[in-house]
Amino acid sequence: MRQFEIDEAKTRLSELARKAAGGDSFVIADSGKPLAKIVGYEENATSKRAKLFGCMRDQGYVAKDFDFKAFCREEMAEMFDLDQ
Repeated sequence: MRQFEIDEAKTRLSELARKAAGGDSFVIADSGKPLAKIVGYEENATSKRAKLFGCMRDQGYVAKDFDFKAFCREEMAEMFDLDQ
């Protein structure tokens, strides 16, 4: 990955931004020490967590009369060997 000193990056910001939008990525450094990574913006970027929790969307349902509190009590009792 190509690295630019902060002064050069400032001078060439428009050019670097267009290249990043095209898929390139760059590191901006100060006296050789990396400070930031410049990458293109993705309009529909989602986090890994959002993908994980959204992967089963609309694949099932929970009954309206499902008792979450009772379910949690039973699960906790089973996990920790508690008498109900």
